[in-house]
Amino acid sequence: MALELETKMLLLDESAARTVAKSYDLPVIGSVGCLIRAKRTGMIPEISPLMDAMIKEARFWLNPVFYSTILKDNDE
Repeated sequence: MALELETKMLLLDESAARTVAKSYDLPVIGSVGCLIRAKRTGMIPEISPLMDAMIKEARFWLNPVFYSTILKDNDE
């Protein structure tokens, strides 16, 4: 479907889905990538409260090292 619609970006977090999308040269962004873009464009002031909510409320799993790196790279 993404190929037929000439999708500009796919929102995918699961590694298997990302691998398939990339094999078709489809651009992919994850949930955390969306948060980073939102902060960098001024849509949100902070990433950490939203990532914390994703982890707590949606049981979204993030590698602790990745979590720390995201905060550090985005001045949080």
